[in-house]
Amino acid sequence: MNAAIESLLQQHKDCDAHLSACESALLGGRLVEAKERYAAFNKELEAHLSLEENQLFPAFEKATGIVAGPTEVMRQEHEDLRLLLEQLGTAIESDKSREALDVIDTMNVMIAQHNVKEENVLYPMCANSIPDLDQILATGD
Repeated sequence: MNAAIESLLQQHKDCDAHLSACESALLGGRLVEAKERYAAFNKELEAHLSLEENQLFPAFEKATGIVAGPTEVMRQEHEDLRLLLEQLGTAIESDKSREALDVIDTMNVMIAQHNVKEENVLYPMCANSIPDLDQILATGD
């Protein structure tokens, strides 16, 4: 597996860890910590989604000519995740722990399903079709 794909997989793990830490803080009644953990999750997730949308997906579409396929589905799921992320932030800022935990439950399911599609379908397709993938993700070219 190439370095670019390994980096994307690590980003998935990092996002999962940040969300889990936020959930643990909420469950423990540590609202200040939950807000900090949410901020870290928000930053990490947005960086990952932006990398995919601005670099990976266009490179895949250019290399394959496929524009109405997996990248279109992933972009829609990214928007769904962003809506949930906003709901989570609002709940945490409003000190509504139960509501935040409910959103996290939904996010965990959605992220798990999303990551399976990327890791088992899209990323291998990218690795096989984009010859300079490491450079594209490292430089944004």
